[in-house]
This record gives sequence, C-alpha cells and structure tokens, in this order.
Amino acid sequence: MRPIDDFSEFGHNGSSATNDQITLGGVDEVCSLMKAWTEAASEDGRVKVTLSSGEALEGTLAKGFRNKGQRRPVGRALDLKRAYKQVPIAPSMERLCIVALWHPTLKAARFYVLRALPFGARNAVFAFGLVANMLAEVLAFHLSLAMSQYVDDFPQIEPEGSIESGTAAEELLALLGWEIKAVDGGIPRFSSSFTALGVVFDMTSADQEELRVKDKPGRKEKISKLIGEIVEDSTPKKELLTSLRGLVGYTRAQCFGRCGAAALHVLGRMLATTEHRLTTEEREALEFWPRYLATAVPRTIATNSSEPPVVIFTDGADDDDVVGIGAVLLHGPKKYALGGRVSARQVKAWKEEGGKEKLIHQPELLPALVALRVWGREVAKKQLLIFVDNDGARGALIKGSSGSLPSAKIVHKFWARVGELGCFPWVDRVHTASNPADDPSRGRWDELRRLGFRRTPVADLGKLPSER
Repeated sequence: MRPIDDFSEFGHNGSSATNDQITLGGVDEVCSLMKAWTEAASEDGRVKVTLSSGEALEGTLAKGFRNKGQRRPVGRALDLKRAYKQVPIAPSMERLCIVALWHPTLKAARFYVLRALPFGARNAVFAFGLVANMLAEVLAFHLSLAMSQYVDDFPQIEPEGSIESGTAAEELLALLGWEIKAVDGGIPRFSSSFTALGVVFDMTSADQEELRVKDKPGRKEKISKLIGEIVEDSTPKKELLTSLRGLVGYTRAQCFGRCGAAALHVLGRMLATTEHRLTTEEREALEFWPRYLATAVPRTIATNSSEPPVVIFTDGADDDDVVGIGAVLLHGPKKYALGGRVSARQVKAWKEEGGKEKLIHQPELLPALVALRVWGREVAKKQLLIFVDNDGARGALIKGSSGSLPSAKIVHKFWARVGELGCFPWVDRVHTASNPADDPSRGRWDELRRLGFRRTPVADLGKLPSER
C-alpha cells in the first residue's frame, strides 16, 4: 500500500462529507447500449428507437448502412492514462491539501502539497466523477457518439461502416488535453470483441441476435488456483479469502446462471472468524467452482426477441409447521399450475441448518426452482418473468446469493438450472392478494380449475430438488 493512496487510515476521508451523488455507467449500461444498437435498424431499412418516456424516434437508414455488414456493431474502450493525475487541484484549495509523511531516513515528518487529485481520497472520486460525466456528455451529445462512462473508462459502440467518424472521440479528448492509455503501442482499435470494465464484450454473434459478456482471460484460472490453496491450508490467510470472494463475486455475474452462492456464503463465514477450519460440506461448496467454470458459458443477451415472455407466479406457505409450495405458469394459451407439501425431513433440515424455528425464505425460494425443474421445456431459451410475494426471496434470487446457507443452496440450484435452460429470468415482487400461486401452495384448486389451469400432478415432481 502506497501511503499516499490510503486516505482512511488517518481519518482524512472522515473529515468531510458529500451530499450529492454521481452517476456511473457499468457493465449493464454497456450491454444495454449494445442491445439497443443492434435492435434499432430493421431489414426493411427503417430505424426506430423508443425512449424511456415512451416516445418513439423513427427514420430511414442511410444508403451506406443498408448493407447489414456495414451496420454490424463493433466497440472499444478508451482508458484515460493516470486519470486522477490529469486533474489538478485548484490553488485556492492548497491549504486543505497538505499531507505529512514519515521520512524513514531523516526520522522526521515531511510535509507535501498535493497538486492533483489523490487516488485514495473519497471526495476525489466525486470530483473526478463530475469531470468524467462532463466528458461523456460532450462525447455523446455534441459528437453523437454511442458512449458509456465508468470512472476513467469510456466504452464506445459504433457500426462497422462509421469507424472513421468514431475516432472523433480521441481527437476531442486530445484537444481538451487528456491523455489516453495506449494499447499495443497505439489508440485502442474497434473490434467485434473488446475488453472493458474487467470483462470482455463479445458482439461476434450479433447477426445471430445474441450478445455475450465473458470474463477476462486468466481470471478463471486464478480462481481455481486460489481455491486449491485455500482447500489445502487448514487455516487460510484472510488475504486469500478476500481476494477469492471478490473474484468469485465478479465472475459469477458474467456467467450465464449466477450460481455458486453457497461458496460465497462459506467465504463470508470464514472471513468473519479468526480461525475457521473447513467442513466437508464447505470444501465441496468451494470445489464446485473449478468444475463450474470449466463448462460455464458466457452471460448471453438476446436481441430482437418479439415473443412475449413466459410468466410464472410462485408462493410458499408455512402454516402450523406444514410447509407448502405453489406455482402457476402463463404463456399464451398455456396455463399450468403445481403445488405440494415439503417433506417434514426437509423442513427439519432447513431449521437445523439455518438455526431458526420459523421458516421465511426457503418456502418462498423453493417453488421458483421447482417451476424451472418441472416446466423446463416451456421456459428454455425464453424471456421469463418470475413474480414472488416475499422481498427477501426476491432479493436473494436477483443477487444470486443469501446470508442463510439453506437459502443460498436453493438460489445456487435455481441459477444452475437457468444456465442449463438458457432462459432469461426477471424477478419481481407481487402482492399476496394478486398472487394466483397462493392457492396451490395451500392445496386449494377450485378457482384455478375454473380459470382453465391444467394441474401438474404432485407425483410428477418426484423428490423436491432441495432434497437431492
């Protein structure tokens, strides 16, 4: 750690506050930009972009872009060189920018004036973020460039036919005095696959209406190596555990199916104790990752999908120690429903493992997993809306993790199933009064039959997935 970078150890970051916030783009924003770009133009030469207000902007493709190859998306990332050092501190603020460092040879303190934004200062992040936001606004609105911005990274998307005009970005930055980090000895070039924000954005399959986000080369190998070191050491160092948790947390977000929640739970528990010896189950949770990464496919984004999504409602009920689950599926004319009771053995295991007498999340999480297991053929490769009526379950499914180990196991299996099916789930909350899955979770079927739902027999469920 360079002392100049640590502005928390001696209280610098605690000496001031910022009430405002800055907006930063990220991986999702770049994905949205890629998706919008590939969907804007149709084969008949029309362009249509729908704004967040609902207003639709329409036009006609220029002749040069009628060729599909000319409008094929490519991208790159411009990274500012020594970004913070390119932003000087106002002379009027010099009195607040004096730092003292201990000189190891002179055995005395020496005082220095900061001339540029220090990397480890909290308010420097805010100050630089405002400058970076300004640059992004200029590039996007004054040069009409499809740009995103995350701190000092500026991902850019262009159609292949207008790459030359896209170079206006570095020309403007140079005009304003900003230095761009060189890649292979020069300014980054446009490509159908480019690296930014710690991931690889892959648009090589845009013609097949798919975009992909992959991990940077070497990250998977690093995770496997760290896990091997941790498993072999009876009391692994905190540095290894912290590094692994950060790598796993970021990596799983880029894989299709955000499973591996149990491993994150184990790492969190190990970091919370001074000395923790791995159990057999915890070891298995960690060793899952090298196997998973060997076959995990990239995060995939479907484009130009006109088919309506499959809608699934789920519910869990815990009435007097009788735990039931229910789910209904709606897709066009198809109406299916399922319901059943969770075995007493499984309920007991949940309570013992979670250390709680009252079950809250597990009965709400399980039906989402069962629905994917039972109706896999109906949801494979499709957009999927899943409505749950519990905020805790909703949050766990979205994050792909949970602080409760039994819940983390269910969430892990849910996302593993998503990866198997290649479906695209969106999870949200529905009020209990508006949840049609409330009835089958309690064994009530009359209203669903009246509405034309076809019941999936409980016998077809076999053992509940959490018991496998």
